[in-house]
Amino acid sequence: MQNGRKEKAMAEITIITMARNPGKYIFPCVDSVLGQTFCDFEYVIIDNASSDGTKEVLEEYAAKDKRVRLYRNEKNNIGVIEAVDLYVTTEYFMVLDHDDYLEPDATEVLYEAAVKDNLDIVFGRCGMINTKDEPLGEAGVNRKLSFNERELIQYFDILYWQLRTHWGKIIRTSLMQHVDRGTLKKIESSGYAWDTVIILSIAFAAKRMGTVDKVLHHYRLHGNTDSHTYNRQRFLSDWVVLDMARDLLSGRDGLTLKNEVYLFRVYYNAISDTMQLAVKSNCAAEEKCEVIEEIITKEQTVQMYGMLKQFVPEDRTAFTDKFGKEIALLYAGERAAKNGDRLILAWIRLLYGREALQEQEFAVLCAKHKAVLLLLCIGREQEAYQEMKQEVFCEECPELFLAVALEQEKNVKKIAQIICSVGKKRPDIYKKVTNVTVVLIGQNLLLSDAEAPVWEENPDIVAAVCAEEYLAAEELCLERLKMEQWQRSGGILELAVSLAAILEEAELFVLLKKCSCEYLFREGKTEEAKAALADLEEMCPNDEEVQALKGSFTAG
Repeated sequence: MQNGRKEKAMAEITIITMARNPGKYIFPCVDSVLGQTFCDFEYVIIDNASSDGTKEVLEEYAAKDKRVRLYRNEKNNIGVIEAVDLYVTTEYFMVLDHDDYLEPDATEVLYEAAVKDNLDIVFGRCGMINTKDEPLGEAGVNRKLSFNERELIQYFDILYWQLRTHWGKIIRTSLMQHVDRGTLKKIESSGYAWDTVIILSIAFAAKRMGTVDKVLHHYRLHGNTDSHTYNRQRFLSDWVVLDMARDLLSGRDGLTLKNEVYLFRVYYNAISDTMQLAVKSNCAAEEKCEVIEEIITKEQTVQMYGMLKQFVPEDRTAFTDKFGKEIALLYAGERAAKNGDRLILAWIRLLYGREALQEQEFAVLCAKHKAVLLLLCIGREQEAYQEMKQEVFCEECPELFLAVALEQEKNVKKIAQIICSVGKKRPDIYKKVTNVTVVLIGQNLLLSDAEAPVWEENPDIVAAVCAEEYLAAEELCLERLKMEQWQRSGGILELAVSLAAILEEAELFVLLKKCSCEYLFREGKTEEAKAALADLEEMCPNDEEVQALKGSFTAG
């Protein structure tokens, strides 16, 4: 057994295995390395204080094969960064977990590809196996690639699964100087995702990368690994890794919609695993509530939910179906301790927006409409909406009512009527539904030809028109025109003309038509002004103001 630091190696590759009580799985791992068709390597094995007989097994291997350099560590605190720093002098290295194994030609195939295309990182496909060596499928890129640093952005979504771990890859050793140690420090307490931070750091520092369309590495799945064990701090790594990946892509102008949606889907799966582990854990219900509340109130989770809702609705539905019932159960069991209250409030706000339910409204909801609250929580939105149609609900929880209605209603007129109804009680609501008013405008003949800025600034008028509440819409138009001294955009003025016609208000129609004629002339829209004047002459040929307008146009 060796204890010293690294000496200059004559080999081309260093393979590293850090062993910590692997039991019987150490045999296929080491045998697969020593049986490689490519022999020009050295094998660094670090026994991280194993206590299951691994120490003696590794000593036997080291005694039989001089390529094995065995190091005993009395504490389980040597990771890949320390291992490379202490023991690697070759140009390339590879990490192999103590319970995984390689195909016989893995190093030969990867090393040849690295040398041929001058690759900094190269890897093949991965075969998944369980603890009984039964195959569980394959993962990874199913084609040969060789690309430079700029092209990484192009392939990012198909590479990312394999850019979350460093095992089974040949990596240029010098890249380790680029590991983001600051991000590693952030996730130190989680004990999770270190390999993702390492491989992402060096992948974005690499000049060239490549893949081989062949299974070369076998990854063993256990039920008791870090990935399947509850750890309250685990969520920390979920959002830190998401932010890191987005920052790296942004630095290369590579945070495209495709890549961002993909990253949020990865994050969705990560937090789903974390939440599921929390739910199934033996920790107190109070802690479960706290952990899930922390996850669903995080800004990254809010962004994720919005992204899934817009672009991957099936993932959004799966997420809400999966955890809505769990949250409802926790709410029912923990209400007395207030943890359940906070959790379900956070969940409803995630589903419908942070402003959809205020604290005082939530108190009313809990006291008077608990059934509605639970129906919304478990995804039975349609049933909840039928209960919410009562007038009292719109009065007590207007924004939540509107948010649910916008999900359920398909009829444009009905949606507009609901917006108007809520808007009368909460005028500030109009500014929060601008995305809905844009849709309404496109489906209404009175509005579709108008200039967009006019309606973006007057969503209450849009809602009233689409709700066919024409008198209310007309009053709003006249109010705005008075405020603007009739001098601003003709969009509202033209709408007021149309509304007066619909309401058969002849005197007001003529007055507004004259104002419109003046406005068009003033704005230099001569042909439109002439057409408006012609209409006026036909309606009231002897009107003195109409004749005056005609005279001013002629003089102009």
